[in-house]
Amino acid sequence: MFNDVVDAICLTISQAFADREIYTEQVKQGFTPPCFFVTCMNPNEGRFLGDKFQHKGKYEMNYFPNEENANRELVDVSETLSDILETIEVKGELTRGTKMESTISDGVLSFLVNYDYFVYKSMAKEEAMEKLQSKNGGRKWLKRRKKMIALYMTLNRSYRLISMQAIKTYCR
Repeated sequence: MFNDVVDAICLTISQAFADREIYTEQVKQGFTPPCFFVTCMNPNEGRFLGDKFQHKGKYEMNYFPNEENANRELVDVSETLSDILETIEVKGELTRGTKMESTISDGVLSFLVNYDYFVYKSMAKEEAMEKLQSKNGGRKWLKRRKKMIALYMTLNRSYRLISMQAIKTYCR
């Protein structure tokens, strides 16, 4: 699913910057600026509840301009990225980007954004146990439970009455 987010980021960037190349794998030689390099830096997954998992990912987009001293271009690209990456569509679902930040260092723009979302995973269903039958249909247990609840309620009321009397006596 993290790669689906990278693909959605690449698609969004390619729509805004049609004339620039986008890489998702490192290229040791032969990449031609101006271009983007998109990667997922910290993919984290945690169980939320049942078969619901939370994915948290920090994504980095590096932009390499064509010229050495292209500070204006880098600032413009940074503004455009923050606008277009605020909300992206991943597998038909809109996902909002958070904690956006950009830095310019050594003539390269580094743009960071977090995408956190939930994923449902189908868990293997366990086979149900056989039926359990009791001789009395559980009636004795139910009667004992009702008696215990009644006793608890009586004791609780008595304790409250005693406490109220103690408070009234103390406050006089």
